[in-house]
Amino acid sequence: MGLKTPWGGQFVALEGTYCGTSDKHRCDGAGNCVEVKSRKVKGDDKSRDALWWTLTILAVVLLSLVFLFLYLLRKQLTR
Repeated sequence: MGLKTPWGGQFVALEGTYCGTSDKHRCDGAGNCVEVKSRKVKGDDKSRDALWWTLTILAVVLLSLVFLFLYLLRKQLTR
């Protein structure tokens, strides 16, 4: 039985039935709308974008710490 739509609404649908207004997406029985040909879950792009933004911010912070450490090390050695 499907329990949710990608838009946050609730519905009850059997596995393999159409979900939403699209003919390409079917319910997988776990509440996800899945594109039949590619097996992609509809609405998954937001979590992937959030992951890339998180990794980018983490990389910037780590690089900043490395450059700060190198700057302080160089400053200490030139005294």
